[in-house]
Amino acid sequence: MKAREKLENLTLLWILYCVVSTGLMFFVRGGFGFWNVTTSAIGLLIGVGINLLIGRALVRRNGFVRGLVITLSALGLGLSVIGIGKAILLFFATFAFGLFWPIAGLTVLIAMNVHSLRVLFSRDVRRYFG
Repeated sequence: MKAREKLENLTLLWILYCVVSTGLMFFVRGGFGFWNVTTSAIGLLIGVGINLLIGRALVRRNGFVRGLVITLSALGLGLSVIGIGKAILLFFATFAFGLFWPIAGLTVLIAMNVHSLRVLFSRDVRRYFG
């Protein structure tokens, strides 16, 4: 797979993550109230828009955006690992099964950040920006 295709697939994967996480949060937060629908729709539009802008900048070989995404992915990875560790410790302290969704969400976020870093540090993508 070429670097451009990898970057486009990474963008689409982040858009899918945004859509699924917003949709799940819509149901977890509590139904079809006006405020819930409005905030979910606005969050979805903002998330998809930001992902599209970042994806376009990466495809256009913007090195600053690549560096920014690498930095944010590494920071997000570290904070997610800390968060999942705290959530697991809290689960074992309280046995609150309501912590399942935050732990699952953080696990998926860790996987997304690891995948982003793997793509952005791959040989093809480094040559694409080089």
